[in-house]
Amino acid sequence: MCSCPALTSDDSAAPGGPAQGLKRVPGAGWRRRLGAVAVVLALGWYLVFVAGKTGVHAGGSDTSGYFNNAKLMLEGRLHTDQRRLEGVETAELSPYAFVPLGFRPTGEGGMVPTYSLGLPALYAATAWLVPLETGAAVVTWLMVLGSLWVTYRLGRLLGLAPGWATFGAAVLAACPLFLFMSIQAMSDMPSLFWTTLALVLAWDSKRRPALAFWAGMVVAVAVFLRPANALVAGALLIPLGRDWRRWLLLGLGGLPGGLAWLATNHVLYGEYVTTGYGDVGGLFAWANVPRSLRSYLTWLPVLLPILPALVWAWPSNPAKRPVAGAAAMAATWALLCSGFYAFYFHTSEAWWYLRFLLPVFPSLIVLALAGLRGLVGTVGGLATAASPWWRTAASVGLVMAVGAITFGVQVGASCRLGACDSGLNERVYPQVCAWVREKLPANALLVCMQASGAITYYNEGQVFLRWEVTEKAQSRSAFAAAARAGRPVYAVLYPFELETVFRDHIVGRWSQIGAVYYVTIWRLDDPAGVMP
Repeated sequence: MCSCPALTSDDSAAPGGPAQGLKRVPGAGWRRRLGAVAVVLALGWYLVFVAGKTGVHAGGSDTSGYFNNAKLMLEGRLHTDQRRLEGVETAELSPYAFVPLGFRPTGEGGMVPTYSLGLPALYAATAWLVPLETGAAVVTWLMVLGSLWVTYRLGRLLGLAPGWATFGAAVLAACPLFLFMSIQAMSDMPSLFWTTLALVLAWDSKRRPALAFWAGMVVAVAVFLRPANALVAGALLIPLGRDWRRWLLLGLGGLPGGLAWLATNHVLYGEYVTTGYGDVGGLFAWANVPRSLRSYLTWLPVLLPILPALVWAWPSNPAKRPVAGAAAMAATWALLCSGFYAFYFHTSEAWWYLRFLLPVFPSLIVLALAGLRGLVGTVGGLATAASPWWRTAASVGLVMAVGAITFGVQVGASCRLGACDSGLNERVYPQVCAWVREKLPANALLVCMQASGAITYYNEGQVFLRWEVTEKAQSRSAFAAAARAGRPVYAVLYPFELETVFRDHIVGRWSQIGAVYYVTIWRLDDPAGVMP
């Protein structure tokens, strides 16, 4: 074990029990205080950095879905009406023609949210104090800091000294995927926070049984954020064991949230155990596993370069059984989540689709650091014939080298992958909607897809047509109905939409009349030409 005071495990604070024969190191109190000040300053800088990159707005499918849902909740409803184009027969168009991203149609021109209501509920809870988007940003920043804290706490449960546990939190903070998902309105980073908090509370309930009740509440919140987060309950088998009293407290804590989840599903979708995605069974298959595993092997070492240290992670000392139990809990959660999503079709589509695994990143990090600490101890042991100074130098040198490689790879990957751009891209959506409000007629029909959720949120009453669910003949009917109603027709298109929208889906002669950054706005020049 490394003898450097900043990285040496303090067994008196570890789960394994009090240490014997430890001596107080002169000046250790000052070093701890200086370390605490350094951590606070680093957290402050990190929060300022994240805040500068944050774009918590109604944007694409997920982000607009959360904000539109939060707005509905504040209005006291979960169903809403579609903004339909008058004069066109419903049967002529797709059921999704007037439904924005993030919603699914219901009968008689209605629609309901697709996404889980956990994150919108957290956003809506702040709206009585500040504007919805401001409150959502504050909630996001608090959960970013909370994610770093629970990673630190999980590391301490595995017997890591404060220096090691802080190192783990820093690895998470520098992770490109954590940054990518923490500066926009997505449920992945909040899922990381709430599931890891459930692990910490459940383990700490060994000493304070009442914490099992709060762990149950936290699990319920995690399930409301994303139903697959219920898998974390499998990892709680380890800290709760056969203690029926704590299981009872866990159940009592989670019962109100569980009943609310069932009732909400029934109100929205007519079934108790379901989601807004409908039947997704076809997206889970054994054929997806090889592709997912290749994606894991390709991207996880880039996102978390310390993962190879996992091979040294498991403690062999019988005196460390409590630590082994915490390691088993973290490993169980990592295996359950990564195993489940290995069967999912979308997991291997892009590097950022590993966001489904983001909730287990704290577990992977602290397990890898436990292995790295063991490797440092091995290096120190190899230098037993050398002086203590050389043993310390060898151990500290190894840690510094690993840290430099880890953070270097992560920073380079963040720059290469544009991990800090996701929030900035989300800021474009409200600007596009403002341009449309200010420069286009209020009664215009907008042809769009990617911007449909943002238009629903920002532009009250704006009627749009989803082009990707519309065929050319259907577009002709819709444009003819708009002409009869005196509605001019425009299109709001992102770059990736341009390749197919005019070629395969809509008719007419179009002219570009403006742009907001890379989003282009087009006008239908021959409305009479599309009349039957």
